[in-house]
Amino acid sequence: MSHGGEGAGRSVGSVWCIVAEAVLVLAVGLGFGCLANALSPRGLNWTRNYFPLPAVTPQPVTAGDAPSGVPAADAESEAIARVTARGYAAWTFERAVEAFADPARLTGRMVWVDARAEIPYRRGHIPGARQFDPYRPEQNLLEVVAACLQAEKVIVYCSGGRCEDAELAASLLEQAGVPRERLVIYVGGFEEWEARGQPVEPRPTSTGSTPAPTP
Repeated sequence: MSHGGEGAGRSVGSVWCIVAEAVLVLAVGLGFGCLANALSPRGLNWTRNYFPLPAVTPQPVTAGDAPSGVPAADAESEAIARVTARGYAAWTFERAVEAFADPARLTGRMVWVDARAEIPYRRGHIPGARQFDPYRPEQNLLEVVAACLQAEKVIVYCSGGRCEDAELAASLLEQAGVPRERLVIYVGGFEEWEARGQPVEPRPTSTGSTPAPTP
């Protein structure tokens, strides 16, 4: 019995020695890697944003008498200018409504992508839109990209107005393989869509406390 216990002890000790050696090798390798990165002129800058959106100078916006949630003409023009400056097609409310009525939306040839976070998406979104948070792309990037690659047109939107999340999401989708020519940005976004009485799912109840799915 004593020999068996000693053998088991030696086996456990050997395992721990192997684990310790592996951790040591990993730590040494990581240290050398960081040192080489710091010395190399082509090393990675840990604080750098490697996927920046092109900077666009904002123009003054006149709100005018536009209803809440609906961008004024100047605000819409600013958003269109910003989106087109980044190389994407920009759609206004009228074009978005026209596309929503297209049967291609129901067959997968047209995909809508909601670039807002999960909580606002669950509270309400354009029917059939797929949620894709550009700040947490790992959550559903593969699923959304797979759908976009099968589509002829991909309409991306966020809250609208000065929100640039739709452009960031479009940029990530493009980097993942979705052709740029398929991507468009609905500049009015969800706030304009809802404010103008368009379909929303799930639509909040009259109390505003619990979302209820549309029939």
